Amino acid sequence: MKFLGIVFFTALVFFMQCEKPVSDARNTMAANAGNAAPRRAPTAQNVTNMNEIFSSNGTKDGIEYRISGRLQKKGKYEGLDYPNDNVVIDYELKNTGAKNFIVFDRGHSSDNGALVYVEPQADGTVELSLKAFTEPSDKNCPARFVAVTPRGSWLKAGQKIRDKVYLEMPLKRKTPFDDCTPVAEVAPNAAKVKFCLGFQEVKDAGLKVDDNGNITPSPDIRDQQLLCTEIGEIK
Repeated sequence: MKFLGIVFFTALVFFMQCEKPVSDARNTMAANAGNAAPRRAPTAQNVTNMNEIFSSNGTKDGIEYRISGRLQKKGKYEGLDYPNDNVVIDYELKNTGAKNFIVFDRGHSSDNGALVYVEPQADGTVELSLKAFTEPSDKNCPARFVAVTPRGSWLKAGQKIRDKVYLEMPLKRKTPFDDCTPVAEVAPNAAKVKFCLGFQEVKDAGLKVDDNGNITPSPDIRDQQLLCTEIGEIK
Protein backbone atom coordinates (compact mmCIF):
# COMPACT_ATOMS: atom_id res chain seq x y z
CA MET A 1 0.00 0.00 0.00
CA LYS A 2 2.83 2.35 0.88
CA PHE A 3 4.38 1.73 -2.54
CA LEU A 4 1.07 2.42 -4.33
CA GLY A 5 0.70 5.69 -2.42
CA ILE A 6 4.15 6.85 -3.54
CA VAL A 7 3.32 6.00 -7.17
CA PHE A 8 -0.01 7.85 -7.00
CA PHE A 9 1.62 10.95 -5.46
CA THR A 10 4.38 11.00 -8.12
CA ALA A 11 1.80 10.74 -10.94
CA LEU A 12 -0.29 13.57 -9.47
CA VAL A 13 2.72 15.92 -9.31
CA PHE A 14 3.66 15.11 -12.92
CA PHE A 15 0.10 15.78 -14.14
CA MET A 16 -0.04 19.16 -12.41
CA GLN A 17 3.29 20.23 -13.95
CA CYS A 18 2.05 19.29 -17.42
CA GLU A 19 -1.30 21.07 -17.00
CA LYS A 20 0.26 24.42 -15.95
CA PRO A 21 1.91 25.22 -19.35
CA VAL A 22 -1.35 24.33 -21.13
CA SER A 23 -3.32 26.65 -18.84
CA ASP A 24 -0.75 29.42 -19.30
CA ALA A 25 -0.96 29.02 -23.06
CA ARG A 26 -4.76 29.22 -22.95
CA ASN A 27 -4.62 32.35 -20.79
CA THR A 28 -2.12 33.96 -23.18
CA MET A 29 -4.33 33.18 -26.18
CA ALA A 30 -7.38 34.58 -24.41
CA ALA A 31 -5.51 37.79 -23.56
CA ASN A 32 -4.31 38.20 -27.15
CA ALA A 33 -7.82 37.59 -28.46
CA GLY A 34 -9.11 40.33 -26.16
CA ASN A 35 -6.63 42.82 -27.63
CA ALA A 36 -7.39 41.96 -31.27
CA ALA A 37 -9.69 44.30 -33.23
CA PRO A 38 -13.06 42.66 -33.93
CA ARG A 39 -13.77 41.80 -37.55
CA ARG A 40 -16.85 43.53 -38.91
CA ALA A 41 -18.75 42.90 -42.09
CA PRO A 42 -18.83 45.92 -44.44
CA THR A 43 -21.85 48.11 -43.76
CA ALA A 44 -23.87 50.05 -46.31
CA GLN A 45 -22.16 53.25 -45.13
CA ASN A 46 -18.73 51.71 -45.68
CA VAL A 47 -19.69 50.67 -49.20
CA THR A 48 -20.93 54.18 -49.93
CA ASN A 49 -17.68 55.70 -48.69
CA MET A 50 -15.62 53.32 -50.83
CA ASN A 51 -17.49 54.63 -53.90
CA GLU A 52 -16.96 58.30 -52.99
CA ILE A 53 -15.63 60.44 -55.82
CA PHE A 54 -15.40 63.86 -54.18
CA SER A 55 -16.44 65.61 -51.00
CA SER A 56 -16.20 69.24 -49.93
CA ASN A 57 -17.57 71.52 -47.23
CA GLY A 58 -16.96 75.06 -46.06
CA THR A 59 -18.41 78.57 -46.01
CA LYS A 60 -18.46 81.15 -48.80
CA ASP A 61 -20.10 84.59 -48.63
CA GLY A 62 -22.21 83.45 -45.67
CA ILE A 63 -23.33 80.19 -47.28
CA GLU A 64 -22.37 77.04 -45.41
CA TYR A 65 -22.15 74.18 -47.90
CA ARG A 66 -21.62 70.44 -47.99
CA ILE A 67 -21.19 68.65 -51.32
CA SER A 68 -20.44 64.98 -51.95
CA GLY A 69 -20.43 62.75 -54.99
CA ARG A 70 -20.33 58.97 -55.24
CA LEU A 71 -20.56 56.29 -57.89
CA GLN A 72 -23.74 54.23 -57.78
CA LYS A 73 -23.39 50.97 -59.69
CA LYS A 74 -26.23 49.95 -61.97
CA GLY A 75 -29.00 48.00 -60.27
CA LYS A 76 -32.11 48.48 -58.18
CA TYR A 77 -32.15 51.16 -55.47
CA GLU A 78 -35.15 52.23 -53.41
CA GLY A 79 -37.48 50.43 -55.81
CA LEU A 80 -36.03 51.98 -58.98
CA ASP A 81 -33.99 50.05 -61.54
CA TYR A 82 -30.97 51.94 -62.91
CA PRO A 83 -29.70 50.36 -66.17
CA ASN A 84 -26.36 52.22 -66.01
CA ASP A 85 -23.90 53.44 -63.40
CA ASN A 86 -24.67 56.92 -62.04
CA VAL A 87 -22.77 59.70 -60.36
CA VAL A 88 -24.96 60.72 -57.42
CA ILE A 89 -24.35 64.23 -56.09
CA ASP A 90 -25.72 65.36 -52.72
CA TYR A 91 -25.53 69.00 -51.68
CA GLU A 92 -26.76 71.02 -48.73
CA LEU A 93 -26.63 74.81 -48.40
CA LYS A 94 -27.47 77.03 -45.45
CA ASN A 95 -27.58 80.83 -45.69
CA THR A 96 -26.14 82.02 -42.38
CA GLY A 97 -25.75 85.68 -43.43
CA ALA A 98 -28.05 88.62 -44.09
CA LYS A 99 -27.88 88.56 -47.92
CA ASN A 100 -30.39 86.88 -50.23
CA PHE A 101 -29.18 84.62 -53.05
CA ILE A 102 -30.37 82.78 -56.13
CA VAL A 103 -28.90 79.29 -56.56
CA PHE A 104 -28.73 78.26 -60.23
CA ASP A 105 -29.93 74.70 -59.67
CA ARG A 106 -32.88 74.46 -62.09
CA GLY A 107 -31.19 74.35 -65.47
CA HIS A 108 -32.10 76.86 -68.19
CA SER A 109 -35.20 77.94 -70.09
CA SER A 110 -34.23 75.56 -72.91
CA ASP A 111 -34.17 72.52 -70.56
CA ASN A 112 -37.04 70.33 -69.41
CA GLY A 113 -35.83 70.12 -65.82
CA ALA A 114 -32.85 70.39 -63.52
CA LEU A 115 -29.79 69.05 -65.30
CA VAL A 116 -26.21 68.37 -64.34
CA TYR A 117 -24.06 69.98 -67.01
CA VAL A 118 -20.91 68.26 -68.26
CA GLU A 119 -17.95 70.12 -69.77
CA PRO A 120 -14.54 68.72 -70.69
CA GLN A 121 -11.69 70.98 -69.59
CA ALA A 122 -8.38 71.75 -71.32
CA ASP A 123 -6.40 69.79 -68.69
CA GLY A 124 -8.33 66.57 -69.36
CA THR A 125 -10.62 66.82 -66.35
CA VAL A 126 -14.40 67.14 -66.59
CA GLU A 127 -16.48 69.75 -64.77
CA LEU A 128 -19.93 68.69 -63.63
CA SER A 129 -22.11 71.62 -62.67
CA LEU A 130 -25.38 73.21 -61.79
CA LYS A 131 -24.72 76.81 -62.79
CA ALA A 132 -25.75 79.66 -65.08
CA PHE A 133 -24.35 79.92 -68.61
CA THR A 134 -24.19 82.73 -71.14
CA GLU A 135 -24.09 82.14 -74.86
CA PRO A 136 -20.46 81.54 -75.87
CA SER A 137 -18.91 84.27 -77.99
CA ASP A 138 -16.14 82.05 -79.40
CA LYS A 139 -18.52 79.62 -81.15
CA ASN A 140 -20.93 79.66 -84.04
CA CYS A 141 -24.43 79.69 -82.52
CA PRO A 142 -27.73 79.71 -84.42
CA ALA A 143 -30.02 82.73 -84.39
CA ARG A 144 -32.47 82.66 -81.48
CA PHE A 145 -35.96 84.06 -81.29
CA VAL A 146 -36.04 83.48 -77.51
CA ALA A 147 -32.99 83.95 -75.30
CA VAL A 148 -31.71 81.01 -73.25
CA THR A 149 -31.83 82.13 -69.62
CA PRO A 150 -30.82 80.43 -66.34
CA ARG A 151 -33.37 79.25 -63.79
CA GLY A 152 -32.89 78.93 -60.06
CA SER A 153 -34.12 78.75 -56.48
CA TRP A 154 -34.24 81.28 -53.67
CA LEU A 155 -31.79 80.96 -50.81
CA LYS A 156 -32.86 83.79 -48.55
CA ALA A 157 -31.26 84.67 -45.23
CA GLY A 158 -31.76 81.79 -42.80
CA GLN A 159 -33.00 79.36 -45.45
CA LYS A 160 -31.61 75.92 -46.40
CA ILE A 161 -31.50 73.96 -49.64
CA ARG A 162 -30.85 70.24 -49.72
CA ASP A 163 -31.04 68.16 -52.90
CA LYS A 164 -29.69 65.16 -54.77
CA VAL A 165 -29.05 64.86 -58.52
CA TYR A 166 -28.09 61.93 -60.72
CA LEU A 167 -25.82 61.87 -63.74
CA GLU A 168 -25.86 58.76 -65.91
CA MET A 169 -22.60 57.20 -67.04
CA PRO A 170 -20.76 57.26 -69.38
CA LEU A 171 -20.23 61.02 -69.24
CA LYS A 172 -21.45 62.98 -72.26
CA ARG A 173 -21.05 66.67 -72.90
CA LYS A 174 -24.10 68.73 -71.94
CA THR A 175 -24.58 72.51 -71.73
CA PRO A 176 -27.51 74.81 -72.58
CA PHE A 177 -25.65 75.75 -75.77
CA ASP A 178 -24.91 72.37 -77.35
CA ASP A 179 -26.26 73.71 -80.65
CA CYS A 180 -23.22 75.96 -80.92
CA THR A 181 -20.16 74.69 -82.76
CA PRO A 182 -17.50 73.46 -82.47
CA VAL A 183 -18.38 71.06 -79.66
CA ALA A 184 -15.68 69.36 -77.58
CA GLU A 185 -16.78 65.86 -76.59
CA VAL A 186 -15.84 64.11 -73.35
CA ALA A 187 -13.01 61.60 -73.76
CA PRO A 188 -14.26 57.99 -73.40
CA ASN A 189 -11.77 57.28 -70.60
CA ALA A 190 -12.32 60.55 -68.71
CA ALA A 191 -12.31 59.78 -64.98
CA LYS A 192 -11.14 62.92 -63.16
CA VAL A 193 -14.08 65.16 -62.29
CA LYS A 194 -15.17 67.99 -60.03
CA PHE A 195 -18.55 69.55 -59.30
CA CYS A 196 -19.49 73.24 -59.15
CA LEU A 197 -22.70 74.88 -57.96
CA GLY A 198 -23.47 78.45 -59.04
CA PHE A 199 -25.10 81.15 -56.92
CA GLN A 200 -25.49 84.91 -56.97
CA GLU A 201 -26.44 87.64 -54.54
CA VAL A 202 -29.81 89.25 -55.23
CA LYS A 203 -29.51 93.03 -55.24
CA ASP A 204 -32.80 93.75 -57.03
CA ALA A 205 -35.61 93.92 -54.48
CA GLY A 206 -38.17 93.34 -57.24
CA LEU A 207 -36.66 90.09 -58.51
CA LYS A 208 -39.09 87.17 -58.63
CA VAL A 209 -38.74 83.40 -59.03
CA ASP A 210 -41.77 81.36 -60.10
CA ASP A 211 -42.56 77.70 -59.37
CA ASN A 212 -40.60 76.56 -62.45
CA GLY A 213 -37.50 78.48 -61.40
CA ASN A 214 -37.90 81.21 -64.00
CA ILE A 215 -36.23 84.42 -62.79
CA THR A 216 -37.56 87.87 -63.66
CA PRO A 217 -35.97 90.13 -64.56
CA SER A 218 -33.29 87.87 -66.04
CA PRO A 219 -30.16 88.19 -63.86
CA ASP A 220 -26.81 89.49 -65.03
CA ILE A 221 -24.73 86.44 -64.19
CA ARG A 222 -21.37 88.20 -64.35
CA ASP A 223 -21.60 88.27 -60.54
CA GLN A 224 -22.10 84.50 -60.32
CA GLN A 225 -19.95 82.70 -57.74
CA LEU A 226 -19.15 78.99 -57.69
CA LEU A 227 -18.94 76.43 -54.92
CA CYS A 228 -16.57 73.80 -56.30
CA THR A 229 -15.17 70.55 -54.95
CA GLU A 230 -11.64 69.28 -55.39
CA ILE A 231 -10.98 67.01 -58.36
CA GLY A 232 -11.92 63.38 -57.67
CA GLU A 233 -11.61 60.19 -59.70
CA ILE A 234 -14.33 57.84 -60.90
CA LYS A 235 -13.10 54.27 -60.34
